[in-house]
Amino acid sequence: MSEVIRINQPSVIFDESEGVIVVINLLTGHYFRLGEGTSPLWDLLATGCTFESLVESCRNPEDLVRDWPSIRSELLKHELVVLNVASETNSDGHDAWDYSTFSIEPFTDLEDILGLDPIHEVDPGKGWPHARES
Repeated sequence: MSEVIRINQPSVIFDESEGVIVVINLLTGHYFRLGEGTSPLWDLLATGCTFESLVESCRNPEDLVRDWPSIRSELLKHELVVLNVASETNSDGHDAWDYSTFSIEPFTDLEDILGLDPIHEVDPGKGWPHARES
């Protein structure tokens, strides 16, 4: 059986612009900037894949194998991906890609704002939405 790693959707959303990916974990309220060069790997994780299929499709697998433990650890630490055990996976047959680097920069300054629930946290006297007082 293989370990399938995939983006933790729907809790994690992301968008890419000019090679830079912005990822938001809606559960924690943290957002991240994934550096240039990270998008090929992130795109493969978006489809769900095994580490073995990543290595097989990578043109420079030795670099990926070297960095994978820290990449996997960072992604799991921030709850950006989930792991599933599957006896069968459709993650094989990826197009060849080049691994160059993986960088993740976390931001927590908008945690309170991203944690607001604009549907349920309505107070007629204070407006909408309004954060609960601690």
